[in-house]
Amino acid sequence: MKKTWWTIKHVMGVPAHTPSWREQMAAVLTSAAGIAMVAWISTQLIQPENNHPVLIASIGATAVLVFALPHGALSQPWAVLGGHTISALVGLAIVHTLGGGNLSAALAVALAIGAMHLFKCIHPPGGATALSAVLATQDNSLTPWTFVLNPVWLNVVPIIVLTYILNLPFPWRRYPANMHTHLAVQPINTTQLEQEMPFTERHLARALDDIDAVIDISDDQLQQVYQALARQQENTHLTEEQLVTGAFYSNGLSGDLWCIRQIIDSSEPTARKQQVIYKTIAGANKGEIHVVNRALFAAWARYAVCAGNGRWERI
Repeated sequence: MKKTWWTIKHVMGVPAHTPSWREQMAAVLTSAAGIAMVAWISTQLIQPENNHPVLIASIGATAVLVFALPHGALSQPWAVLGGHTISALVGLAIVHTLGGGNLSAALAVALAIGAMHLFKCIHPPGGATALSAVLATQDNSLTPWTFVLNPVWLNVVPIIVLTYILNLPFPWRRYPANMHTHLAVQPINTTQLEQEMPFTERHLARALDDIDAVIDISDDQLQQVYQALARQQENTHLTEEQLVTGAFYSNGLSGDLWCIRQIIDSSEPTARKQQVIYKTIAGANKGEIHVVNRALFAAWARYAVCAGNGRWERI
């Protein structure tokens, strides 16, 4: 039953990690204040006779991104401003060329996605903005080009500014994401330099090109995740008591140094000299059988593994 539930969650994409309660509360509070203030600003600037909505529906989706994921790549200022602006222009161009209707709606969203890719400003709510330009078209009245300024920019520009301001009270949050890791330029002190980053932005760009994927995480965050994983890897070790005969263990290394060993026999608990007999199942020195001190094997083994889904999986 447990395995079935895990499979369902895996297929549905349910994340294993959830933000802390303080992060969740920060997202709730900043989004409430942000939308309320955007609505107030827009109300002051939009004249009633213009008959424009005070808020565009897509700004709500933007609020989810910028206030719940302020460090995400899809939440950054250029993504927000460029995504909404370009999508609005695409939607208006479709409306003024083909008029309203289902075909125009489909083309507006599709071409908006293509344009956002082209200008490197992918922002999911932009699709809704393009669609809004089509849906706002009446039978005898096309959505005016001023739609870009009013209400789109009257919503988008304030929410970018407010996201910066409202995140300042929370030390672990900064917007734009660059502010999170580069709050100020400090003089270089060579005696306090940290270890170099495991990869550069150029390496990251090439890696993402290799897997051909769009990942909503900034370069700095990805570096931090990598380093956090590396620290956990360094701190991982097994005790002699955790070693089990018949189990498989990995040294957690990569490349030619990686290998999997299975304990095929071990000395009795009462034996004077505690030893294990292991066989290398995969990786370096595959097929070799050795006898070593139990403590040495525990120091070598980082974690237990098992075979599954076509690869070795950490337990």
